Amino acid sequence: MEKRGIYRILIWLSFSISIRGQATVQVIQVGTANGSLIFSPESLDATIGSFIQFQFLPVNHSVTQSNFDTPCQRESGGFDSGFQPVRITETTATPVFTIEVNNTDPMYFFCGQARHCQAGMVGAINAPRGALGLYKIAAATAVPTTTSAGSSSSTSASTTTSATSDSKSSSTNSASQTESTNSQTSSASSPTDSTTSRTPKSSSGQVSPGLIAAIVLGTLAILLLAAGFWILWKRVEVLVQLKESRRTTAPRALTAEDLDLTKMRELEVIERAGELGNNQRRPVFELPERLSHV
Repeated sequence: MEKRGIYRILIWLSFSISIRGQATVQVIQVGTANGSLIFSPESLDATIGSFIQFQFLPVNHSVTQSNFDTPCQRESGGFDSGFQPVRITETTATPVFTIEVNNTDPMYFFCGQARHCQAGMVGAINAPRGALGLYKIAAATAVPTTTSAGSSSSTSASTTTSATSDSKSSSTNSASQTESTNSQTSSASSPTDSTTSRTPKSSSGQVSPGLIAAIVLGTLAILLLAAGFWILWKRVEVLVQLKESRRTTAPRALTAEDLDLTKMRELEVIERAGELGNNQRRPVFELPERLSHV
């Protein structure tokens, strides 16, 4: 009976080992040979029991697990590869960091170097469609943090490190660390600037002079238009009233009293004309008497 139990255990172990040996391994490159700040691919789907291997390229990056609600912030208990400096001229060894997927929950990760996360160096595993884009937008305005140098285990993924990264000597690591830091400063300057341009500026609460001038000119234009319409309306109203008054006003017929007054005025005119005719002096053609004696 004991031998049968031992045989069953051995068979189960061999079966488990064979399944693990056939497990899927997917590779994500961290950075590029020319120092670009990207994960390639940025997003992928992984099944339970499969492995994700991160291969580090120049210059100095890390892979740190994060949370969708707190981008660019290390998740408590999440995996963290620490910084893996790689010289641009490195051709012999590539540091790797491998995790095992234990469930299908979405996992988000980022590079903890400087402002790489804010520049868009983020990725996701088993994330819903469109979630990574929203994560990038939130990461662009996140506060930068520095990840620790060590790695830690996670409830959703177990980590294993390759012997390739451990084969380097301490002197090589220190030299590459110094060189990678210097080269990283120059290579990451443009992404940092682009991130700054994408970050929305906080409102200062001040109104620009141009906006004030536009408001004043617009108000004056509205007032001038209103005054012009008012004057035009009044002019039309006066013209209409004048036209209506001309239509409604008819010539008044002369009464008997009016005729009497008219006749009296005509008689007065005739009498005055007669008086003026009588008072006219005739011309004198005789010389005075005293002139005749001379």
